[in-house]
Amino acid sequence: MKLLPFILPLASAIQWFPLDSKGELPQYEPYAFGQEVAFDCIQRNIDTGEHKFDQQNKIIHGPFPKCEETSKPLSFKYGVNEDFNCTISFTDELFHLFQLYLHEDVPFSCRLPLSSEVASIEKGGAYVPFTFSFRGTLTDSHIDVDHSMNVLITKPTTNDPEQNTFISAIAYASGTNTTRIVIGDKLTLNFAVRWLDSLQPVGYLQSDQSEVEKTQVFSFGR
Repeated sequence: MKLLPFILPLASAIQWFPLDSKGELPQYEPYAFGQEVAFDCIQRNIDTGEHKFDQQNKIIHGPFPKCEETSKPLSFKYGVNEDFNCTISFTDELFHLFQLYLHEDVPFSCRLPLSSEVASIEKGGAYVPFTFSFRGTLTDSHIDVDHSMNVLITKPTTNDPEQNTFISAIAYASGTNTTRIVIGDKLTLNFAVRWLDSLQPVGYLQSDQSEVEKTQVFSFGR
């Protein structure tokens, strides 16, 4: 298992994000280039949009709807830029959830596991938030959904395969056309997935030596 390297300015309240379920620096197994990246999403009640909870009062997560093209929930390949389609079927439940998403009553909230280890989040591992921002219009009888989706996933700026994990991720509608949907219809989402190296704002790194001396760099190994 790996521990993430990080930069921590002295005498500040800055801490690492994300932490694991114990509030500690996360350990992780790095991803291999091209490895399938699965993720899960918050399950919601269609009437209110509130989270669903299990018997232990924990929020229930489940997979993204299945893509007709693969017969599997949506997933990505680590580090691979790709364009592909994912056709999903609109059950009564999914239709009413999309009404909430399009009206921005609730977010389509998912999570990417920091570690490639199977069920790492369930074991207490860390994850980064991953929100799908769908857009369109809705009426009582149908919804019109922008079917073009951009996905941007940020990874550490390094060629070291031991640091193949995530910094952030977001998916957002980006087209100029919509598809009209009623209950029972299918919607083909056109995904354009791009991977980015983490960026630092201009001026983040101090050139003044006195400022540099205030910063310590901690690098954790196995």
